[in-house]
Amino acid sequence: MKTKKFGKIIKCCVLFLYLVFFQIMPQLINADVIKIVVIIDEAEVRWHPDLKSIVIKTIPKGTVLESKERIGDWFKVEIPPSEMGIVSGYIHSSAVETVVEKPEEEKPVTQPERQISQQEIPPSPPSSPPLAKAANFFIEIKGTYFYPSDKDFQNIYGAGLKYGGNVVVYVWKKLGIWIGGSYFHKNGKLTYTKEDTELLLIPVVLGLRYRLMSNAINAYVGLGVNYVLYNESSIIGEVNTGKIGVNGNLGAYLNFWKGLFINVFIQLSYCKMYSPDFSINLGGIEAGIGLGYEF
Repeated sequence: MKTKKFGKIIKCCVLFLYLVFFQIMPQLINADVIKIVVIIDEAEVRWHPDLKSIVIKTIPKGTVLESKERIGDWFKVEIPPSEMGIVSGYIHSSAVETVVEKPEEEKPVTQPERQISQQEIPPSPPSSPPLAKAANFFIEIKGTYFYPSDKDFQNIYGAGLKYGGNVVVYVWKKLGIWIGGSYFHKNGKLTYTKEDTELLLIPVVLGLRYRLMSNAINAYVGLGVNYVLYNESSIIGEVNTGKIGVNGNLGAYLNFWKGLFINVFIQLSYCKMYSPDFSINLGGIEAGIGLGYEF
């Protein structure tokens, strides 16, 4: 029964990733492009479509930009990579106007410059301190369904839920430092004596995460080293130790409101622990979902 339930979760995650890579992303890439031109001395490009969001770049007057998406009074534009590695942002419609392209056979006509009043330009918030531009910062809480790869582990404890969180700081272009942790607690029965036994696992991971795409939906791949805190107690005795292993994941997250996002992912881990009496792999496969905020 648990295997069937886990299989359904894996199928749902694979279906989501298929929709992201082969259905949604091609539509976003092939969306109609609108050309806009900056009509004020310095137009501010912000990280989110919000006047309180940090300014990631300023664009001089006369610069022509391309936009594939408009949210209210904001155009999403592609820009040269900033010091944070950001390649897109939002510019207010009062700072630009749409470029009307003429057929090639016609002589280009320069659009007359529109004079705008001070009232039309939204007031700029106070400049963000330099530390606000150091990196992109992500934080999330997550829940996963953990299916151990070790047969003895399966027979004694079976599969179960894990809870935890992640912090990701993008420090260079699309490459970020990933720190995560989770909590797994389960009761089981010893294989031969059928005595009660209790297990506690606390994996902590440090690794790198790379963005494969940056748009409304972001795909990523991550690889890291994890340290698993292991505690098992039964009538035989108690084992309390830790072991180093490896961890990798693949997923995608959807920005649905300002900085909030939903993360769907698949994760693989391996951590072999040896003792005089037995050896066990504390890793396995996980399918999970997270809720987070992007600063």
